[in-house]
Amino acid sequence: MNDSHQPARPALARRHITSSKHARALRKLVFVFAGLSVIVLGATATTYIAHRQELSADHIRQITEAAGIKCNAFFQPIWSTASVIRQWGESGVLKESNTEAFNAKLLPLIEQVPHIQAMRILSPTGQFIYGLMRRDGQWAACRTPQADIKNQKVTWQFYDRNGAKIERQFQSEPPDQRVQQRWIEARDRSEAYPLNWTPPYPLFPTDEIGMSAISGWTNNGQSLTFGFDFRMPDITQLLNEIKVTESTVFFLFAQGRLLVDFQETADDPTTAMIIKALDDWAKSDPVDGPFRFQHDGVPWWGLLVDADESPGQLGGIGIFAPEAELIQLKSPGKLILIPVVLVIFWAFLLAYARRVFNQGTSESGLMDPERISASELGAIIDGGEHDRLEFKSTLRWNLKAEKAGKEIELAVIKSLAAFLNSSGGNLIIGVDDQGRVLGLEADQFPNTDKYLQHFTNLFNQHIGMEFSPFIHFGIRPVADQQVFIIACRPSPRPVFVKDKQDERFFIRSGASTRQLKMSQVLDYVEERRKTFS
Repeated sequence: MNDSHQPARPALARRHITSSKHARALRKLVFVFAGLSVIVLGATATTYIAHRQELSADHIRQITEAAGIKCNAFFQPIWSTASVIRQWGESGVLKESNTEAFNAKLLPLIEQVPHIQAMRILSPTGQFIYGLMRRDGQWAACRTPQADIKNQKVTWQFYDRNGAKIERQFQSEPPDQRVQQRWIEARDRSEAYPLNWTPPYPLFPTDEIGMSAISGWTNNGQSLTFGFDFRMPDITQLLNEIKVTESTVFFLFAQGRLLVDFQETADDPTTAMIIKALDDWAKSDPVDGPFRFQHDGVPWWGLLVDADESPGQLGGIGIFAPEAELIQLKSPGKLILIPVVLVIFWAFLLAYARRVFNQGTSESGLMDPERISASELGAIIDGGEHDRLEFKSTLRWNLKAEKAGKEIELAVIKSLAAFLNSSGGNLIIGVDDQGRVLGLEADQFPNTDKYLQHFTNLFNQHIGMEFSPFIHFGIRPVADQQVFIIACRPSPRPVFVKDKQDERFFIRSGASTRQLKMSQVLDYVEERRKTFS
């Protein structure tokens, strides 16, 4: 790509903004008539429904407030202990040493958190090198060299609560490869989420069902992984204390991504419900209070507590409960006719609003990622890149280095931010700069759901879920391959790319993406504000 490929088109941007203003004005007018129609059709039913929802919202708020206190008492010590150990590791306090030296530092710290059943440290290759666990009212610890111990027994030495050695030992089998694999998978996600959780699995070495919280540190170029084990009976006890209705769902999340579904079993479908509800919440205008959503045609209420405001942004607490269990509904009688009329009316209204939106989208030059045909898409790709169209070969895979690269993901994010900060535009992933269709296989995702989930997490992390309403994305076929399309509408608010501690501002300049200096950003944002006002 180069800047001389095609000049910027300010006239098109002005037409798009004018079209958007007309569409917004029309939508406001439609919604005003809709509100008046609802009042005319049935003020009584509206009052009843509003009262019912208010009661439901109050119930879920009370549940979550009580649950938040108990959950903080359970999880806050875990987050704090993990932060301390990670700081020790990064500063060199936890250098390799013998068992007693490790115990002297770690045993008093973990002793203060009674629901931590065990702690382990893994080498950079995922090998078990140190363990500390509660057993029979005492502590048992072991230290193994950074070597393959899969054919060796692990010897555990007992210690009292003060760290003094007791003349008692026991042996166990080495960790199962499946257990190590769960830890490695959680460790690989620690860059984005400093404390990762595993699903329930048999803990080492007791084989008791439980969960693990995984983190790690890097010191002098060496990365070690550590984690805590928790018994399912302790977690179940917590759930029973906060579960005031039969179907209450409790989970942990961070940055719009599900971390742990504590209800997850082989036959429990709650994970899919949570992921969809979080996604719908992110795509809407997120609010701090209770929100209502539908699952299998049944109304539910949810509340997210301390989302991304927990220590170190390690996660938030979410609670969902069905509306019918939050409040005993009275029979509506003949008022049931009013909701039927409202459903028909709103169906017409939403269909009309969608048509207005699609018309505005078409006039703005944006693609419809869910409807565009293969022939239309092929013609657009053949036309090449310009100020409102860019190609990317992959979402995360560095084709030259033949591995996943953060720089590839950030390149995608920068282009999206530039479109949002300019006149909007389309990004097509799976097509190289010369317009050759490569498809999505190079990114090595097992399926399209994982691909879309990865993109959503990436967008929420580096741009923010509050800007989700300004993008529309989907996977479409073309030339016997599949490509990923993201259509971006211009954002009325400035969009910054967050990369660790840095925030950068990008715009479109011709057919390329350009970063503005902070001294230029203020003037650009002010001029853009005048255009939108």
